[in-house]
Amino acid sequence: MDRLSLLYIGDDERFLASLLGARSDDVFSVITEPVASDVLERLADPATTVDGVLCEGLLSGTEWLDVLTTVREESDDVPFFLCLETVKPDIVHEAFEAGVTDCLDKSQSKSLLSRRLERLVEPHRSHREQQNVYRALETATEGIGLIDESNHYLYLNESYADLYGYDREELLGEHWEKLYPDDEVRRFEDRILPRLEAEGIWSGESYGQRVTGELFPERVSLTQLEDGGHVCVVRDITDRVERQRQFETLLKNIRGMVYRAENAPDWPMTQVQGNVEEFLGYTADELESGNVSWGNRIHPDDEQRLWDVVQTELERSGTFEVTYRVYDADGNVKWLLERGRGVFDQDGEVEALEGLITDITVRKAREEELEWKTKAIDEAPVGVVIADPNQPDLPITYVNDHFTALTGYERTEALGENCRFLQGPLTSEETLEQIRYAIEHEEPVNVDILNYRKDSTPFWNNLHITPIRDESGELTHFIGFQNNVTTRVAHERRIAVLHRVIQHNIRNNMNILLGTLDSLESGHAFDSDTLESVRAPAVRLLELSEQANRIESLLASASFEPQTLSLESILDGELDAVRGTNRAVDIELSVETTCDIIAPETIAVAFGELFENAVKHSSDAPATLAVTAETETIGFPPNGEKEDVVTIHVDDSNAVLSDLDVTRLLGQDESPIHHGSGLGLWLVNWLVTMSGGVLSHRPRDGGGNRISITMLRDFS
Repeated sequence: MDRLSLLYIGDDERFLASLLGARSDDVFSVITEPVASDVLERLADPATTVDGVLCEGLLSGTEWLDVLTTVREESDDVPFFLCLETVKPDIVHEAFEAGVTDCLDKSQSKSLLSRRLERLVEPHRSHREQQNVYRALETATEGIGLIDESNHYLYLNESYADLYGYDREELLGEHWEKLYPDDEVRRFEDRILPRLEAEGIWSGESYGQRVTGELFPERVSLTQLEDGGHVCVVRDITDRVERQRQFETLLKNIRGMVYRAENAPDWPMTQVQGNVEEFLGYTADELESGNVSWGNRIHPDDEQRLWDVVQTELERSGTFEVTYRVYDADGNVKWLLERGRGVFDQDGEVEALEGLITDITVRKAREEELEWKTKAIDEAPVGVVIADPNQPDLPITYVNDHFTALTGYERTEALGENCRFLQGPLTSEETLEQIRYAIEHEEPVNVDILNYRKDSTPFWNNLHITPIRDESGELTHFIGFQNNVTTRVAHERRIAVLHRVIQHNIRNNMNILLGTLDSLESGHAFDSDTLESVRAPAVRLLELSEQANRIESLLASASFEPQTLSLESILDGELDAVRGTNRAVDIELSVETTCDIIAPETIAVAFGELFENAVKHSSDAPATLAVTAETETIGFPPNGEKEDVVTIHVDDSNAVLSDLDVTRLLGQDESPIHHGSGLGLWLVNWLVTMSGGVLSHRPRDGGGNRISITMLRDFS
């Protein structure tokens, strides 16, 4: 038995030593508190267990009665002994009235006093221990019950009753059969209780029945008592059984196995569960028996790496995760993912390994396929952009290398942006509307759009946008393919111009010639008008052919790579060419000397064509021509950033351009029966738009035309 613990309050060490020394069996352990004020703190300490209190009758600075009051505040039943040098009746009477357990005459035999203390303290300690046991039973989370020799409940805690859905009072005095279905009652009577009687204990699983009739799995522990009854401890294991069921279901459905193995290079398997045969072609018995060595199935290129990874991770954290290859029974290579942990002994040595091995061959193949597909997209010779329609403002989530090369933007600058950040002040609103419509209706779209690089230089971008959907048909992403088609657009427009010449202009003039020849064959006289009707179309054809050849030669060598150009130098150069003709011309030029534009060098040809056309068709003598440049700042998508442009106005005093000529100049579609015969205005339109510029025309108030060209201005 543990020693009885006494708290001594006082400073008479001689008395205390003689009291303890009077016993040879060392029955007491003593805690000394010389200062009475520390008693409450000592008693409140959970680590201190006191079976009795000894208090001197004479204390320094306090009264024993105050100490008693303090002790009773913390523990109202602990035995309290008053130690007196002289026992006086009035003091003894006062002590017992106050609640002192006994008064000890310090002059008496210390052996007698010691036995007296033991006799009075021991029942308190026994009662306290019984109370502790009772509290433990009452607060236990497991159900604990006491069943008598007639199989009726003498006691059960709240947890026991709650387990079956009853109040405790409803079960006291009831037979245990009340809590089990008939088949379990028979099992207990036929198998479990006879074994309990023979061996004294039984532990296992059963099915209890709640008051609602619901059955639930339970863990039962029975202990036989000497009087014929027994103690029953029950625990609801529904969660554990469900986890076990889920685990077994998992084992049946995963392509893998749960294992226990030795931590050795050949990895001997001691326990194996799961669909091993399905993914490897071997049974669990073959692996457990050693007939098939796990180590021999590992791919030779992975053997050392697997060993090194497992040992390193066991030493670092005790767990590991590793992928490696094995050969199945047919010699096929399988990829496995192994997650495991070490089982360590008391010395910290690895006793075994436990874990889960799953077949990831299919997943690995998909990963490799995805890897090379991703690599193909990353290295594709076209710009690739992926955007997420399920986030606000359709942000970019991926761009490939060619996109960064095409636009000049780094990945970090593009990710999170809407694709409109490539638009600029001269991007066609009509083209943008096509894109918006396709995105809104989740349709593919293919357009040529004027975009701008990071350095603000324009380029023609062939943009192909396609919606991407998941297996359920829901839209998940848009993917866009981008390609710099500035050269292609140039060729297409050149072909379109020449096609118009061949299909319409030359055909019309040939019809005139053929009609005149028919008249000649009819015998008409060769008057001057008839000859002129032959000569004029022929001259026009010749001029047209020469102009087409000149344009073809120019465009064949033209580059549309933008660069920084001095606007003043371009205009001066082309106006000098006009001044060098035989026509008298009055030219007015107003442009800042420091004004630079972003455009290809071929833009100069467009200005030259406009100047030449204005002088050629002027009826004034001298011909008048005014060229001015104005700058302005306009919003630049997507964030409203400002961009500077310069607009060059070419003013003449000629007759206002016909609708047909305006159509040529602005690049608008002509009607099927009205086609221009000249190429100059077509050339101007083509050169300006290919350079990223915009053309406009309006009649001047005082007569004549204003043709305006807007280009990006460069301040770098």
